[in-house]
Amino acid sequence: MPPVFDSTSFRRLWQSDSQDFRGHMLRLPAESRHNRFGMGVSDDFVERYTERNIGIENVIYGFFADGVLRAVGELRPMNPQRLLGIGGEMEAAFSVEPEWRKLGIGSQLMQLVIRAARTRCCTTLYLSFLSGNVPMRRLALKYGAEIETDCSESEAHIHPDLPTPMAIWDKTFDDARSFAIAALDFQRQRLQQSWQTDTGRYNNMRKSS
Repeated sequence: MPPVFDSTSFRRLWQSDSQDFRGHMLRLPAESRHNRFGMGVSDDFVERYTERNIGIENVIYGFFADGVLRAVGELRPMNPQRLLGIGGEMEAAFSVEPEWRKLGIGSQLMQLVIRAARTRCCTTLYLSFLSGNVPMRRLALKYGAEIETDCSESEAHIHPDLPTPMAIWDKTFDDARSFAIAALDFQRQRLQQSWQTDTGRYNNMRKSS
């Protein structure tokens, strides 16, 4: 049985989580990066990617373990000109650090991404992956995807239901909760950095006295 995670394990990422997002992506080994981006990518590519992908138009959900981001599910509009990324076709992508796989984390992130696509009136949700990526194929099929394969690449199509008032309310409530948690995490990190800086200065003063 997969472990049971608490309510703070999964939440939406905000701009204050950009360092956590970058750290997660940089920890992905070469094979995981190849599966995620469909090609081998450098650290420099990963850093540029994470810098520009947390925003209002894109929705990113993360899984945290002991305060460390270990997996993400991303949703972004395929037509960036749409206001706030609402409506039309969208694409999803997922990454889970190797030691956190086979625990149901990807499935939970998929649920959150599909719900976000639904509340944003997405017509078709696309998920591209390498044909040899069996876990991603299984995950897509689990949520009713239609899959087309062309040589080494596969593309899954999911058609989310129309949003209900309750779904919109749940999404709004979860976004507010995750924003509050992100703000608290950011403040805690700032206080910790300040404490470490003050401690370092104090120790330097003692050594020089």
